[in-house]
Amino acid sequence: MCLIFLILTMAHQPDLFGWIDDTPDSTYSGDTKRCSGCREVLPINRFGFNRAKSLGRACTCKKCLKQHGIKMRELHAQYKVPDEHTCPICLKSAEQLYSPGMGNKTPFRLDHDHITGAFRGFICDACNTGMGKFRDNPDLMQRAINYLRS
Repeated sequence: MCLIFLILTMAHQPDLFGWIDDTPDSTYSGDTKRCSGCREVLPINRFGFNRAKSLGRACTCKKCLKQHGIKMRELHAQYKVPDEHTCPICLKSAEQLYSPGMGNKTPFRLDHDHITGAFRGFICDACNTGMGKFRDNPDLMQRAINYLRS
């Protein structure tokens, strides 16, 4: 009985990430996967290997990954972390974020709009990861804020 409830509940989950997967289950097999970039269902061999991910493959197809890499190289060439920079979200400086083992790496990540590719600024790794978990969705982030305040 509980299993039936769980299946029915999962079938009616809200569109949390801005897309709805209305592809019939019969379309998916061990030979296909949906790209998190272009959203297309593609043959599994179009994804690079990543043992930490489902099916042992990357979340993004090779074509999208290549396009993303090109865009990131362009942005990194165009923008540099300002001196005395602090993360605009957590307000921590490089000194506060630095930890042994980082070497000469900056603790800041180049942030960009994943739809338009536009540069937004430099944020710390923790804030970048947090925003990524919310898929850069302001509505989803606002619901999290409302939840924390309740």
